[in-house]
Amino acid sequence: MKIITEIKDIKALITDLLTNYEHLRDSDTKLLANVWYKQLNDKSITAKEFLQIISNGGLVNTESVRRCRQLIQEKNPKLRGEKYKARFSESQEFRSKIKTV
Repeated sequence: MKIITEIKDIKALITDLLTNYEHLRDSDTKLLANVWYKQLNDKSITAKEFLQIISNGGLVNTESVRRCRQLIQEKNPKLRGEKYKARFSESQEFRSKIKTV
């Protein structure tokens, strides 16, 4: 039951970060750094302590953050970044060019 609560908490955290900080919408790396920072409760720790926490599974997995971000942005287009909009526009142009060939 604890895992479900943690997943809901991470989803809520990622939604909050994407809503309030637009620059995180296009960068999983920046988003992950912010998630980890929040998980560490703004504590200052050494690099060694940080690596120990990661190796012991104390922080959310990078892939989980990416998947969660993807799901949130799929369900809420307002939280998509500028790179998504540019890629979508390019794909539409490419599709129209293919149809004329």
